[in-house]
Amino acid sequence: MPEPLAFPPEIWLQVFRLVTTPQEADLETHYVPFRAIPMQERPIHYQPALNARRTLVLVCKEWRQWVNDHMYHMIRIEGGSKSLREALGVPPPGELAPYASGPNRRESVNDLVKIVEISTAFYDFDPFNPLGVAEIVQACPKAEVLIRPYAGFSRNHVFCRPRYPVPHHSDPNPQRFPQLASVRRLDWWPATSGPYTSHPSNRHGGGGGYLADLLPNLPNLEYLTAGFSEHTSFMGRGFDTVITVRPVSSTPPESGPQSGADLTWLRLKTFRVEVEPPHESLRANEALPTVKWKVPVLKNLIVIGSIKMVCRVLGSIETVGGTPSPQPASSSSIPTVGRQIRVVELLRIPQNEVATAIPDILRQCPNVEELNIRLDQGPVEFATSSGSSTGELIRKHFANNTQYPSLRILRLYRDPKQHRLEDELSRAVLTLSLLKIFRDQGMFPRLGQLDFEGDWSVPSEVSSAFKDALGKCRDAHWDVNISTLKWD
Repeated sequence: MPEPLAFPPEIWLQVFRLVTTPQEADLETHYVPFRAIPMQERPIHYQPALNARRTLVLVCKEWRQWVNDHMYHMIRIEGGSKSLREALGVPPPGELAPYASGPNRRESVNDLVKIVEISTAFYDFDPFNPLGVAEIVQACPKAEVLIRPYAGFSRNHVFCRPRYPVPHHSDPNPQRFPQLASVRRLDWWPATSGPYTSHPSNRHGGGGGYLADLLPNLPNLEYLTAGFSEHTSFMGRGFDTVITVRPVSSTPPESGPQSGADLTWLRLKTFRVEVEPPHESLRANEALPTVKWKVPVLKNLIVIGSIKMVCRVLGSIETVGGTPSPQPASSSSIPTVGRQIRVVELLRIPQNEVATAIPDILRQCPNVEELNIRLDQGPVEFATSSGSSTGELIRKHFANNTQYPSLRILRLYRDPKQHRLEDELSRAVLTLSLLKIFRDQGMFPRLGQLDFEGDWSVPSEVSSAFKDALGKCRDAHWDVNISTLKWD
């Protein structure tokens, strides 16, 4: 057997790349159908990769040098900030001159950072003035993904706006929150906003904690994940959310009131809303603040959790500028962000919303062209105490004589890792009900493509009915992809 270091460096680099790269981390900066992983589950996927990096650099100098490129691919701001600041060339608080040692190494390390995670429980920064966090993020000029991960209430610390020194009137370059032009994706779980956050109704006060400075300074953002905690309140001192952010004094002119928008993202294409269960505690009767966004190319919506809550969020976001979207005759004249959406993906639908989820989201996003539904999470009841099936209840929640002429593609997904034998029959029956609903040409006149993705197993009890339903889809001239179906 050869010595451990006798292999060519190229082989070791490939091994290190496989070991230190999360296999399922959901960190793309563009939308990929059925790749979303709920933020509550994400650490399971990328924590092993972080642990591997920490271990490999301790083996020997050669390994440390080889793994260096991957070591800094993702950094976590949590503790040990002095060492992290030194590695990135960030001066200590109060100092202006960078460290003199190793400038070339620092520059290369900075360029290697692509993903920055801001821990919800960092312990060597002041949460009421996290200026050091802002400085570390600023020191990563090629970072593309910025994350504040999911945290339960007990670990979700206050995270306020950084307070920069008051500039002298003669200072030509006063310190202020930087523009993060390299960031393409932001995944943000709401933080306790803290005492320095203004009331959301104060449009000149900023509000929104750290987000008040962060969101207006992401000019090239393409993918936004907005989390909503079960403890979220939208009034007074609550939690930091994307719909409580207003322009602040440091907001660039193109993103502020001068543009008619509270926030402007000219490249934002994907908006993902994740609601932590139980959603009943999200104060269903509380009025949501209204915000104005300028997002001319936004078209993808990913919904994780309560559809009812997500519909309320979408209804609170008005759009300005861009090309007007078609509006149903019965709809309000106020252009909300839902009318721009062309692709919707649904997952983690709560049990008590299974019957209303699809009608609700289509009403909020009437111009959807592609509907992607994951049917792999939790049990699905296909009969109620009254004897009505879930499919019948779904059909009843669609308004009479309603048309969705834009919908062209329906995709149904089953995760191969989520199979449970007791759920297969109920899911198959629900799928049959959905196919019957979507074959209604009066309601979906342009629907013509059906894709089964993931890993499907059709129980023998319904195999005949399933084949009959697929035959009717083909008779309606649908393009049906059943390559993933398995017949018991």
